[in-house]
Amino acid sequence: ADGQIPYGDYPERVTVNVGRVDGGWQSGSVDITVNPTICAQVTFDPPVVSPGDTAVLSFKKILEDGTLEDFPADQLFNIAILSGGDRGVLVSGSGETGTTLAKVSAPVWYVAPGSIEGDTLVVGVIATAAFSTGGGGASSVTKTESAAPLVKILASDAGRQSTVEARKKIEIESVREMLLARAGEACALSEVVVVGVAIHHFAVIVTPDTVHHGKSANVKIQAKDEAGGDLKATSDTKVNIVLGTDEKYGNLHHQGATGKTLLAVPYEDANSSTVSFLANGENPIGKDPQKVQIGMTKAGQEAIGGSGWAVVKCHLSAPLYRQGSGSEWAQDTYDHSAYTIGDLGCALSCMAISMTSLGDTIDPGTLNTWMTNRKPYEGGYHRARVNWEAMSRHSPEKGIKVAEATSVRDDFNLSVFDDHLLRCELIIAKVFNPESVKNKSREEQIAAERDGNHWVVIVSKNGRTFSILDPGRGLQTLSDYGKIYRYVRVHN
Repeated sequence: ADGQIPYGDYPERVTVNVGRVDGGWQSGSVDITVNPTICAQVTFDPPVVSPGDTAVLSFKKILEDGTLEDFPADQLFNIAILSGGDRGVLVSGSGETGTTLAKVSAPVWYVAPGSIEGDTLVVGVIATAAFSTGGGGASSVTKTESAAPLVKILASDAGRQSTVEARKKIEIESVREMLLARAGEACALSEVVVVGVAIHHFAVIVTPDTVHHGKSANVKIQAKDEAGGDLKATSDTKVNIVLGTDEKYGNLHHQGATGKTLLAVPYEDANSSTVSFLANGENPIGKDPQKVQIGMTKAGQEAIGGSGWAVVKCHLSAPLYRQGSGSEWAQDTYDHSAYTIGDLGCALSCMAISMTSLGDTIDPGTLNTWMTNRKPYEGGYHRARVNWEAMSRHSPEKGIKVAEATSVRDDFNLSVFDDHLLRCELIIAKVFNPESVKNKSREEQIAAERDGNHWVVIVSKNGRTFSILDPGRGLQTLSDYGKIYRYVRVHN
């Protein structure tokens, strides 16, 4: 169809006659409809949109003298987006979507991409009138096109559906080729402008923001506008995420890469929390929780960045040594007394728990032997009573320190221990254990309840709950015992 353009309002029919050259009786003909090119002026409402927003398209017929008039209400259109980067999509009233629509009626909408690169994106759209059929069973093409061959297919219903889809795809491709040929030759592009908001900075969100040594936290990077609102970034945006080069409490991790710096991480990954902070560095035992700054910049635009924080808390692996309950030292003689560790070894077991937690690994049986063979000033027992100084004297190089034992009043506030526990200090506390005196005399029961008769180790606090290691009954929270009577603080 490379002849005269049918500029009128209706398609033109071309008849191709075929006859035998020898004058035989076989002959035939086929009609091919050549559609006119009727350019449409496209108007967008609104003409300027934000990323992700929608504009409705309206169409006017462009006459030969350049004037405009309305199309018939049932007019069909061929429409295509022909310029712009990530250009968005067209949507018809019947639900068809794509960058090219064939033979659709108004209304038609333009949906801008969710994000754009830079501040502004100009999108060019071209449209022409379309015709539903060539009439009389004829093939239909547009000027400069070629008639596609017909393929006869015998198939199941599913096959027929595939054929319909294939024909639709061919039609879309044919329309796009036609519109590309019309752009600049006969029909002008209409433009809609997508105005984006430039990324002003990034937020670095760490979840959870506080972790114990040995644990990890998710790191999410979120693009922000100047007012702090969330923005989308284009798919090719990359970010650099960094820790201080002398950071000693952890590392960053992403897809198998671990270190102080992660370069050119796809924003899509960073925004979906696939980056982690690993608290796998130094364990801050004896120190307050340590703040770790996590910084980042936009790759290629390092002036745009942001930062956040992770807090690393110390962590102790504290064992539970039971004084009895079948432990191998339960029947060992306690000091030089007539009793066993199973009878009197609660304080001894608490000492072994504390020492092992702070790096001097020892069990109650071994510690009992060590204390039995030493004088009190060397860390040995004093009249069958434990010597708290044994914890520091056993292995001085471990740096274990023992604060003086302190008695408390009934109104003692346990929150005094909060800061100590945050630094992974341990509290050996004296409590009342009614189970150990339930078969004793009333006088002994009263004395035990007045002065306390059992020792446990307070190892942590979660909310308002103090967690303990109990060498006697194996209970897990301090509230199971109630008040405390005395305590000893142990730390590095």
